[in-house]
Amino acid sequence: MEKFSIVIEWENVRLSEMDRCRRMLREVRRQILELNAAAQPAVDFEIIVALNEYIPAALVRNELAQVFQAGDAHIEWRLAAAAGLNYYELKNFGARSAEGKIIVFLDSDVIPDPGWLVTLLQSFVHPEVNVVAGHTYLDQSDFLGRAMALSWFFPLRATEAVLKESPVFHANNFAIRRCLLGKFEFPRMAAGATRGACVQLAVVWRNSGMKIHQHTGAQVSHPPPNGGRHFLIRGLAQGRDDLLLRRTFRGQSWFGRESYRELRRSYAAMFEGGKAIFWQRKKAGLARREVPLALGVVLVYWHCRLIGAWVMQIFPKFTGSHFRI
Repeated sequence: MEKFSIVIEWENVRLSEMDRCRRMLREVRRQILELNAAAQPAVDFEIIVALNEYIPAALVRNELAQVFQAGDAHIEWRLAAAAGLNYYELKNFGARSAEGKIIVFLDSDVIPDPGWLVTLLQSFVHPEVNVVAGHTYLDQSDFLGRAMALSWFFPLRATEAVLKESPVFHANNFAIRRCLLGKFEFPRMAAGATRGACVQLAVVWRNSGMKIHQHTGAQVSHPPPNGGRHFLIRGLAQGRDDLLLRRTFRGQSWFGRESYRELRRSYAAMFEGGKAIFWQRKKAGLARREVPLALGVVLVYWHCRLIGAWVMQIFPKFTGSHFRI
Protein backbone atom coordinates (compact mmCIF):
# COMPACT_ATOMS: atom_id res chain seq x y z
CA MET A 1 0.00 0.00 0.00
CA GLU A 2 1.25 3.49 -0.86
CA LYS A 3 2.25 5.80 1.96
CA PHE A 4 2.67 9.57 2.11
CA SER A 5 4.17 11.71 4.86
CA ILE A 6 3.19 15.19 6.01
CA VAL A 7 5.81 17.02 8.09
CA ILE A 8 4.57 19.96 10.16
CA GLU A 9 6.93 22.22 12.11
CA TRP A 10 5.45 23.41 15.41
CA GLU A 11 7.54 26.55 15.94
CA ASN A 12 5.38 29.12 14.15
CA VAL A 13 2.63 28.39 16.66
CA ARG A 14 4.42 30.87 18.89
CA LEU A 15 3.87 33.59 16.27
CA SER A 16 0.22 32.98 15.40
CA GLU A 17 -3.06 32.27 17.12
CA MET A 18 -3.57 28.68 18.24
CA ASP A 19 -6.88 28.66 16.42
CA ARG A 20 -5.06 28.73 13.08
CA CYS A 21 -3.14 25.57 13.99
CA ARG A 22 -6.34 23.77 14.92
CA ARG A 23 -7.99 24.85 11.68
CA MET A 24 -4.93 23.65 9.76
CA LEU A 25 -5.02 20.22 11.41
CA ARG A 26 -8.76 19.82 10.86
CA GLU A 27 -8.39 20.73 7.19
CA VAL A 28 -5.51 18.29 6.71
CA ARG A 29 -7.61 15.50 8.24
CA ARG A 30 -10.62 16.41 6.10
CA GLN A 31 -8.56 16.36 2.90
CA ILE A 32 -6.94 13.01 3.74
CA LEU A 33 -10.34 11.43 4.36
CA GLU A 34 -11.71 13.01 1.19
CA LEU A 35 -8.78 11.76 -0.88
CA ASN A 36 -9.11 8.22 0.48
CA ALA A 37 -12.84 8.18 -0.10
CA ALA A 38 -12.12 8.55 -3.81
CA ALA A 39 -8.91 6.48 -3.99
CA GLN A 40 -8.86 2.82 -5.02
CA PRO A 41 -7.13 1.44 -3.07
CA ALA A 42 -6.83 3.82 -0.13
CA VAL A 43 -3.38 5.15 0.80
CA ASP A 44 -1.72 5.55 4.19
CA PHE A 45 -0.71 8.90 5.64
CA GLU A 46 1.64 9.66 8.49
CA ILE A 47 1.60 13.06 10.20
CA ILE A 48 4.96 13.99 11.73
CA VAL A 49 4.95 17.04 13.99
CA ALA A 50 8.44 18.38 14.68
CA LEU A 51 8.85 20.54 17.78
CA ASN A 52 11.53 21.91 20.09
CA GLU A 53 11.69 22.47 23.84
CA TYR A 54 9.72 25.73 23.74
CA ILE A 55 6.44 23.90 23.08
CA PRO A 56 5.23 21.33 25.66
CA ALA A 57 4.96 17.95 23.93
CA ALA A 58 1.92 17.03 26.02
CA LEU A 59 0.05 20.08 24.71
CA VAL A 60 0.78 19.19 21.07
CA ARG A 61 -0.10 15.54 21.67
CA ASN A 62 -3.45 16.59 23.10
CA GLU A 63 -4.21 18.83 20.10
CA LEU A 64 -3.42 16.04 17.65
CA ALA A 65 -5.47 13.50 19.59
CA GLN A 66 -8.49 15.80 19.48
CA VAL A 67 -8.30 16.23 15.70
CA PHE A 68 -7.14 12.83 14.44
CA GLN A 69 -9.64 10.41 15.89
CA ALA A 70 -8.82 6.85 16.89
CA GLY A 71 -11.12 5.47 14.23
CA ASP A 72 -9.56 7.39 11.34
CA ALA A 73 -8.46 4.73 8.87
CA HIS A 74 -5.07 5.09 7.14
CA ILE A 75 -3.95 8.02 9.32
CA GLU A 76 -1.24 7.82 11.96
CA TRP A 77 0.61 10.62 13.72
CA ARG A 78 3.64 11.02 15.91
CA LEU A 79 5.85 13.69 17.44
CA ALA A 80 9.48 14.29 16.53
CA ALA A 81 10.91 16.29 19.43
CA ALA A 82 14.44 17.66 19.67
CA ALA A 83 15.92 20.49 21.73
CA GLY A 84 17.76 23.45 20.26
CA LEU A 85 16.39 23.22 16.72
CA ASN A 86 15.00 26.16 14.78
CA TYR A 87 12.40 26.42 12.01
CA TYR A 88 14.38 24.86 9.15
CA GLU A 89 16.20 22.38 11.37
CA LEU A 90 12.85 21.09 12.63
CA LYS A 91 11.79 20.41 9.05
CA ASN A 92 15.03 18.52 8.38
CA PHE A 93 14.64 16.54 11.61
CA GLY A 94 11.03 15.57 10.91
CA ALA A 95 11.79 14.51 7.35
CA ARG A 96 14.57 12.13 8.36
CA SER A 97 12.07 9.78 10.00
CA ALA A 98 9.47 9.99 7.22
CA GLU A 99 8.52 6.74 5.49
CA GLY A 100 6.23 7.97 2.72
CA LYS A 101 7.33 7.99 -0.90
CA ILE A 102 6.29 11.65 -1.08
CA ILE A 103 7.01 14.03 1.81
CA VAL A 104 4.73 17.06 2.11
CA PHE A 105 5.91 20.03 4.17
CA LEU A 106 3.39 22.31 5.81
CA ASP A 107 3.74 25.05 8.42
CA SER A 108 1.73 25.15 11.60
CA ASP A 109 0.31 28.62 10.85
CA VAL A 110 -0.96 28.17 7.28
CA ILE A 111 -4.41 26.88 6.34
CA PRO A 112 -4.82 24.78 3.17
CA ASP A 113 -7.49 25.61 0.63
CA PRO A 114 -9.80 22.80 -0.53
CA GLY A 115 -8.02 20.50 -2.95
CA TRP A 116 -4.55 21.45 -1.72
CA LEU A 117 -3.37 17.93 -0.83
CA VAL A 118 -4.65 16.03 -3.84
CA THR A 119 -3.28 18.73 -6.17
CA LEU A 120 0.21 18.48 -4.69
CA LEU A 121 0.27 14.68 -4.79
CA GLN A 122 -1.20 14.32 -8.28
CA SER A 123 1.58 16.54 -9.64
CA PHE A 124 3.97 13.63 -9.10
CA VAL A 125 2.29 11.45 -11.72
CA HIS A 126 4.67 13.21 -14.10
CA PRO A 127 8.00 11.36 -13.76
CA GLU A 128 10.04 14.51 -14.41
CA VAL A 129 8.49 16.21 -11.38
CA ASN A 130 10.59 15.84 -8.23
CA VAL A 131 9.74 18.94 -6.17
CA VAL A 132 6.38 20.71 -6.19
CA ALA A 133 5.85 24.05 -4.50
CA GLY A 134 2.35 25.06 -3.62
CA HIS A 135 1.01 28.60 -3.84
CA THR A 136 1.08 30.55 -0.57
CA TYR A 137 -0.93 33.78 -0.37
CA LEU A 138 -1.53 36.27 2.43
CA ASP A 139 -4.78 35.97 4.38
CA GLN A 140 -6.79 39.13 3.66
CA SER A 141 -9.52 38.66 6.26
CA ASP A 142 -8.33 41.67 8.30
CA PHE A 143 -7.00 45.12 7.45
CA LEU A 144 -3.31 44.31 8.01
CA GLY A 145 -3.54 41.37 5.64
CA ARG A 146 -5.21 43.49 2.97
CA ALA A 147 -2.68 46.30 3.45
CA MET A 148 0.32 43.98 3.09
CA ALA A 149 -1.08 41.67 0.41
CA LEU A 150 0.13 43.91 -2.41
CA SER A 151 3.52 44.79 -0.96
CA TRP A 152 4.88 41.75 0.91
CA PHE A 153 6.72 38.75 -0.57
CA PHE A 154 3.67 36.46 -0.85
CA PRO A 155 1.60 36.83 -4.04
CA LEU A 156 -2.14 37.29 -4.20
CA ARG A 157 -4.39 34.24 -4.24
CA ALA A 158 -4.07 32.44 -7.58
CA THR A 159 -7.08 32.41 -9.89
CA GLU A 160 -5.83 29.56 -12.13
CA ALA A 161 -4.53 26.09 -11.27
CA VAL A 162 -1.39 25.55 -13.33
CA LEU A 163 1.66 23.27 -12.98
CA LYS A 164 4.77 25.12 -14.15
CA GLU A 165 8.48 25.43 -13.50
CA SER A 166 9.58 27.91 -10.85
CA PRO A 167 13.01 29.16 -9.72
CA VAL A 168 11.96 29.39 -6.05
CA PHE A 169 9.66 27.85 -3.46
CA HIS A 170 8.28 28.67 -0.01
CA ALA A 171 9.24 26.28 2.78
CA ASN A 172 5.73 26.44 4.26
CA ASN A 173 4.02 24.57 1.41
CA PHE A 174 5.83 22.09 -0.84
CA ALA A 175 6.40 18.37 -1.48
CA ILE A 176 9.37 16.26 -2.58
CA ARG A 177 10.08 12.65 -3.46
CA ARG A 178 11.66 10.90 -0.46
CA CYS A 179 14.28 9.27 -2.69
CA LEU A 180 15.79 12.76 -3.09
CA LEU A 181 16.03 13.36 0.64
CA GLY A 182 19.82 13.60 0.44
CA LYS A 183 19.44 16.65 -1.80
CA PHE A 184 16.62 18.05 0.28
CA GLU A 185 17.94 19.25 3.59
CA PHE A 186 17.86 22.95 4.26
CA PRO A 187 21.43 24.27 4.54
CA ARG A 188 22.82 26.04 7.57
CA MET A 189 22.21 29.78 7.43
CA ALA A 190 24.53 32.60 8.35
CA ALA A 191 24.81 33.14 12.11
CA GLY A 192 21.92 35.23 13.38
CA ALA A 193 19.55 34.71 10.43
CA THR A 194 16.09 33.23 10.87
CA ARG A 195 14.86 32.95 7.27
CA GLY A 196 16.43 32.40 3.86
CA ALA A 197 17.47 28.74 3.80
CA CYS A 198 14.77 27.94 1.22
CA VAL A 199 16.39 30.45 -1.16
CA GLN A 200 19.77 28.79 -0.60
CA LEU A 201 18.32 25.33 -1.15
CA ALA A 202 16.61 26.41 -4.37
CA VAL A 203 19.99 27.56 -5.69
CA VAL A 204 21.56 24.20 -4.74
CA TRP A 205 18.81 22.32 -6.56
CA ARG A 206 19.04 24.47 -9.68
CA ASN A 207 22.84 24.19 -9.77
CA SER A 208 22.54 20.40 -9.57
CA GLY A 209 20.13 20.35 -12.51
CA MET A 210 17.01 19.54 -10.49
CA LYS A 211 13.94 21.48 -11.57
CA ILE A 212 11.46 23.01 -9.16
CA HIS A 213 7.81 22.93 -10.18
CA GLN A 214 4.95 24.92 -8.74
CA HIS A 215 1.25 24.13 -8.81
CA THR A 216 -0.84 27.24 -8.25
CA GLY A 217 -3.84 25.05 -7.40
CA ALA A 218 -2.19 23.81 -4.18
CA GLN A 219 -2.93 26.93 -2.17
CA VAL A 220 -2.57 27.80 1.51
CA SER A 221 -3.27 31.07 3.30
CA HIS A 222 -0.53 32.61 5.43
CA PRO A 223 -1.37 35.00 8.28
CA PRO A 224 -0.11 38.59 8.32
CA PRO A 225 2.10 39.62 11.25
CA ASN A 226 0.29 38.98 14.53
CA GLY A 227 -0.07 42.42 16.10
CA GLY A 228 2.04 45.57 16.11
CA ARG A 229 5.08 44.12 17.88
CA HIS A 230 5.34 41.15 15.52
CA PHE A 231 4.81 43.50 12.56
CA LEU A 232 7.78 45.66 13.57
CA ILE A 233 10.04 42.72 14.44
CA ARG A 234 9.16 40.98 11.16
CA GLY A 235 10.30 44.05 9.23
CA LEU A 236 13.54 44.36 11.21
CA ALA A 237 14.23 40.63 10.81
CA GLN A 238 13.61 40.74 7.07
CA GLY A 239 16.17 43.51 6.66
CA ARG A 240 18.77 41.55 8.61
CA ASP A 241 18.02 38.26 6.86
CA ASP A 242 18.01 39.78 3.36
CA LEU A 243 21.41 41.33 3.98
CA LEU A 244 22.89 38.11 5.37
CA LEU A 245 21.47 36.13 2.45
CA ARG A 246 23.07 38.46 -0.09
CA ARG A 247 26.37 38.19 1.74
CA THR A 248 26.09 34.39 1.51
CA PHE A 249 26.00 34.55 -2.29
CA ARG A 250 28.01 37.68 -3.07
CA GLY A 251 30.25 38.29 -0.09
CA GLN A 252 30.37 41.37 2.10
CA SER A 253 30.82 44.80 0.53
CA TRP A 254 32.15 47.91 2.22
CA PHE A 255 29.78 49.73 4.56
CA GLY A 256 28.80 52.61 2.30
CA ARG A 257 27.96 50.43 -0.68
CA GLU A 258 25.84 48.01 1.36
CA SER A 259 24.03 50.88 3.07
CA TYR A 260 23.19 52.52 -0.24
CA ARG A 261 21.98 49.25 -1.75
CA GLU A 262 19.71 48.56 1.22
CA LEU A 263 18.31 52.09 1.00
CA ARG A 264 17.62 51.67 -2.69
CA ARG A 265 15.97 48.26 -2.25
CA SER A 266 13.71 49.38 0.58
CA TYR A 267 12.55 52.52 -1.20
CA ALA A 268 11.98 50.60 -4.42
CA ALA A 269 9.76 48.19 -2.43
CA MET A 270 7.89 51.14 -0.87
CA PHE A 271 7.31 52.67 -4.30
CA GLU A 272 6.09 49.41 -5.84
CA GLY A 273 3.89 48.66 -2.83
CA GLY A 274 2.37 52.11 -2.86
CA LYS A 275 1.74 51.94 -6.59
CA ALA A 276 0.06 48.53 -6.22
CA ILE A 277 -2.19 49.83 -3.43
CA PHE A 278 -3.31 52.75 -5.60
CA TRP A 279 -3.93 50.77 -8.78
CA GLN A 280 -4.69 47.23 -7.61
CA ARG A 281 -6.41 47.78 -4.26
CA LYS A 282 -9.55 45.95 -5.39
CA LYS A 283 -7.55 42.74 -5.92
CA ALA A 284 -6.65 42.80 -2.22
CA GLY A 285 -10.14 43.83 -1.11
CA LEU A 286 -8.99 47.27 0.09
CA ALA A 287 -11.71 49.87 0.38
CA ARG A 288 -10.93 53.37 -0.88
CA ARG A 289 -11.06 54.74 2.67
CA GLU A 290 -8.39 52.19 3.73
CA VAL A 291 -5.82 53.34 1.17
CA PRO A 292 -4.14 56.11 3.24
CA LEU A 293 -3.67 53.84 6.25
CA ALA A 294 -2.48 51.00 3.99
CA LEU A 295 0.15 53.30 2.53
CA GLY A 296 1.26 54.06 6.08
CA VAL A 297 1.61 50.33 6.77
CA VAL A 298 3.84 49.95 3.70
CA LEU A 299 6.03 52.91 4.70
CA VAL A 300 6.46 51.70 8.29
CA TYR A 301 7.19 48.09 7.33
CA TRP A 302 9.83 48.85 4.70
CA HIS A 303 11.48 51.47 6.88
CA CYS A 304 11.75 48.75 9.57
CA ARG A 305 13.31 46.50 6.97
CA LEU A 306 15.83 49.22 6.12
CA ILE A 307 16.64 49.83 9.79
CA GLY A 308 17.10 46.08 10.34
CA ALA A 309 19.67 45.92 7.55
CA TRP A 310 21.54 48.99 8.78
CA VAL A 311 21.58 47.82 12.41
CA MET A 312 22.90 44.45 11.20
CA GLN A 313 25.89 46.25 9.67
CA ILE A 314 26.69 48.16 12.86
CA PHE A 315 25.65 45.74 15.63
CA PRO A 316 25.68 42.23 14.12
CA LYS A 317 25.72 40.42 17.46
CA PHE A 318 22.73 42.39 18.71
CA THR A 319 20.58 41.68 15.66
CA GLY A 320 21.65 38.04 15.72
CA SER A 321 20.21 37.56 19.21
CA HIS A 322 17.15 39.79 18.73
CA PHE A 323 14.42 40.06 16.09
CA ARG A 324 13.75 36.30 16.19
CA ILE A 325 10.87 35.07 14.06
